[in-house]
Amino acid sequence: LRAAVFADDITSPVLERFVVDLNQGSFALSFSETIDRSTLDFGSLTLQAFASSNPSLSRPFTLQQNGTVVQPSIDNTSAVLFLNNDDLNQVKFEPNFYTFVGTAVLSAAPSLVRDMAGNPLQEITQAAAQTAFDFIPDTTSPVLQYATLDMDAAYLTLVF
Repeated sequence: LRAAVFADDITSPVLERFVVDLNQGSFALSFSETIDRSTLDFGSLTLQAFASSNPSLSRPFTLQQNGTVVQPSIDNTSAVLFLNNDDLNQVKFEPNFYTFVGTAVLSAAPSLVRDMAGNPLQEITQAAAQTAFDFIPDTTSPVLQYATLDMDAAYLTLVF
């Protein structure tokens, strides 16, 4: 049986909610429809202290490097993004920024992700940024990665 009429999918996916876990450095994103994981672009995601079109108030930080997308392993309506260490440390460095659910806000360009028909994400502007649905703060103690000692300069460097 052949379809008499076929309508193309022209509906953009919508970010319905997100959950932040700063212990793991992850963002769990839930969308209104199945997304094409291969199109995820971390650089299209901007983290903010709160929704505002005034950058001096919202202190926006656009992710600089791609991290890792680990869940699910197939295209789905959700994805878990793990930030790379540089971006994660920048988020943790800022005072009163991503310290509780009220300061865990994000905006996103349409290029963040596409659906299976190639439609880009419905944009989330900085003025209308979304607040996290849930938030797990950073409670992980720092771990010394390595240390170097320069006896000539009497300089000790600790890297965490």
